[in-house]
Amino acid sequence: MINETTTEHFIVRDLEYAYSRNFRLQVPHLAVHRGQSLGISGPNGCGKSTLLRLLAFLETPRAGSIELVPAAGGDTKRLHHRVTLLLQDHYLLKRSVFENVAYGLRIRGDRENLRDRVFRALQDSGLPPEQFAGRKWYELSGGEARRVSLASRLILKPEALLLDEPVANIDRESALLVKDIINTLKERDNMTLIISSHDQTWLGSVTDSIIQMRDGKITGFLYENTLRGPWQPDIDGLWSMEVPGNGRIIAPQPPSPGSQGILDPAHIIIATMEQAGMSAQNMLRGTVASMEQVRDSDTISVKVKTGAMTFTCSVTRHAAENLQIIPGKTVWLIFKASSIRWE
Repeated sequence: MINETTTEHFIVRDLEYAYSRNFRLQVPHLAVHRGQSLGISGPNGCGKSTLLRLLAFLETPRAGSIELVPAAGGDTKRLHHRVTLLLQDHYLLKRSVFENVAYGLRIRGDRENLRDRVFRALQDSGLPPEQFAGRKWYELSGGEARRVSLASRLILKPEALLLDEPVANIDRESALLVKDIINTLKERDNMTLIISSHDQTWLGSVTDSIIQMRDGKITGFLYENTLRGPWQPDIDGLWSMEVPGNGRIIAPQPPSPGSQGILDPAHIIIATMEQAGMSAQNMLRGTVASMEQVRDSDTISVKVKTGAMTFTCSVTRHAAENLQIIPGKTVWLIFKASSIRWE
């Protein structure tokens, strides 16, 4: 049988919220696992920011519930200490960078080792503290101001960090720096991250999966497995990309070395031991990170971490039980090069 022990961090049930006659947010069910990086995509006005504010416990739903595991027992202050949101329209205090980053700790009355903690948060945000701590708010570029705001959240050491359009209206270099910061948080701190963005390519580079929203509803998941390359020529007319820490992936020739490959979760076979003599060109060793039954179906969505990548696989409940797949189990992911299509 499947291990029923949950790794869920947020559990949303029958959520409803409305702020005008013309908009109604409805989320029957959403589970975000601890340490997961979830993307939210969709057009302006679809409800991304509203959902983030609800998940940050800054708004109260009209109906339904949002549970943070373990439960906080209705202690709103404690909830706000565990979850923090960086808004798209961030504002800095008219003070130094140091004081902006330290502000949250000061109002909590937590001033122990304040300088060291501010400097560490700045460093984690890609801002050398010796250069930036003493700067005034008006001496920063848009990208630098965004990262100061991020540092002011990181210093609070939240369990979950929510980011609303974190790379909107900033330059490409700053967007890449924010990407590196987020990926470090995933790997080093196992922080739960929920991120909205219009830039699906950037969003895919920092998240394990992406939900699509439209008209206040979650309409489904975007491509679960995006293989971003870069791709390089390999043997027999095939191409390959490196999987940091776990070999390489073989694929048909892409339209260009920078093309994105798409791999359907249903095209991945999960095996519990290394296979020999198979025609599939790709076999990656990994560890089951999480499992979740797809609502109203007999399908189990399995997240498998392999090297620096996380793959989503789709198996039936019966197959999962027969293979005795549980979180933490070592498995092999097997798929054909021809299963990869180009976006």
